[in-house]
Amino acid sequence: MAADEMPVLKPIELSQKYFDDMWPFWKVKFEATEELKRFLAGERYVSDQGQFNRDRRGVQIRGQEVPDAINHVVAKATERPRSIEAKPKDQQGDPDAAEAMIALINDELDNPGKGFERERYMAMQAACEGRRGVVWMDWCPDHGAYGELFWSFQPDGSVMWDPAYHPHHPLCEVLTRHKRIDYRQANRDYGVDWLRPDHAALMPHSSNWKAGVPLMAGFSDRIAEQARRDDKVTIREVWIKNDPTEKPGTETTRTRILKSHERYMSCKSNCGYRSDTQAVLKRQGVLPKGGLPMDIAAATHPNDPSGCPQCGGALTRIDATDMTQSQLMYARGRRMICSAPFCPGPDGAEELYDGAWPIPSLRSFPGLFLFYKVRPGDNSGGPSLVDAQLPRLVPVLQGAARR
Repeated sequence: MAADEMPVLKPIELSQKYFDDMWPFWKVKFEATEELKRFLAGERYVSDQGQFNRDRRGVQIRGQEVPDAINHVVAKATERPRSIEAKPKDQQGDPDAAEAMIALINDELDNPGKGFERERYMAMQAACEGRRGVVWMDWCPDHGAYGELFWSFQPDGSVMWDPAYHPHHPLCEVLTRHKRIDYRQANRDYGVDWLRPDHAALMPHSSNWKAGVPLMAGFSDRIAEQARRDDKVTIREVWIKNDPTEKPGTETTRTRILKSHERYMSCKSNCGYRSDTQAVLKRQGVLPKGGLPMDIAAATHPNDPSGCPQCGGALTRIDATDMTQSQLMYARGRRMICSAPFCPGPDGAEELYDGAWPIPSLRSFPGLFLFYKVRPGDNSGGPSLVDAQLPRLVPVLQGAARR
C-alpha cells in the first residue's frame, strides 16, 4: 500500500470512525440542550443541595412565561393548513401527475394512525426548547401488503450529522442515528440470534460497563442509565450519502473522441508533459494556423526549440482518451451500516447490516430537521427560545447570590 493511500476499513470500523469524528462536536451541543431543559423544568437555584437545603435567594423566576411563549410560537406555526406544491417539468402530462402526487402525499401525512402532525408538533416544541427538533421517516417493508412509512420524533442526542453542512446539503456525507429497541425484535429484524440487552454489558447492580465495551464519555453514561431499566439494545445506523466504493469486476474501458478544441500535445517519452488545449492556445493567440500538428519531432541539439519543453523528446497530438468506469457497490452511493455498539457479535465486533439505503432513490437523509433560529456557520441549530431568556435571568441569579 502506498504511503499516501488510506487503509480500507471494515464496515464496523468505518461506522465507529464516523461516530468518533462527530461525537466531540455534538457532545457539547447535547450538553447545552440538557442545560436548557433543566432550566425549563425549574432547576434555577443558585445552590441546590436537596429539597430541604436550597439557597432560597436563587429562587427568582416563577410562573409559566417561557412555556406559554413556546406553546404560542408552535401554535402560530401550525395554525395555517399545510400546503404542498409540485412544479411540473412540462405541460404534456406532468400537471395531472403532479396533482395525483400531491394527493398521495397529503393522504400519507394526514393519516391519523401514523401521526405525522403529532411528531412534527413535538419537533417544533423541541426546537423552541432546545434549539433543534428532528422527525424521522422509517420504511417498514413488513407492515401492510406493500410496506409502510412511519414517522417518529427523535430525542435530542440520537441524531448527528457532519457539522460543516446542513443535513440536506448535497455535500453532507454522513449522518448517524441511534435507536433503542427490544432486543428480541432486533434479532428478528436483522436476522441474527446473538443480540442481547444493553444491560448485559453492565457490571451486576451497577452502571459501570464491563471490560472491553467501547466507551465514549457522555454517550456511554447516558445509555447506561437507560439500559439498567429495560431489555432494549442500542442500534447505531450510519447513513452515508455518497459512498465511492466500487463493485469488483465491473470496470469497463471505452474510448472518448476529443473535440477539436480539447486536443493537446503529449510527450512520447512519458516525462509527464502535456500542453494546453487548442482552446486555451487560441485564446492566448499562439495556436498554429490549422491547429496543433499530429507530431513534433524530438530536439536534435540543446538549442533546438522543437520537441518537448521538459525533456526534448517527441510530441504527439492526443485526439482520444481511454475512460475507465466502474459500477458503484451501492445504488447512487447510498450506503447504510447498522451495528450494536454495546453488543459485539460472537466473533468480535460485527455489523448487523451493510448495504444500500432502504429507499436508495432518496435525494437526502429521510428526516425533517427543524431549528428555532439559524446561526451563521452553525449547522446544528441557533439559539432557542429558552436561550433568549438566559441573558436576562443570569444577572438576576448572580445578584441574588451576592446579596
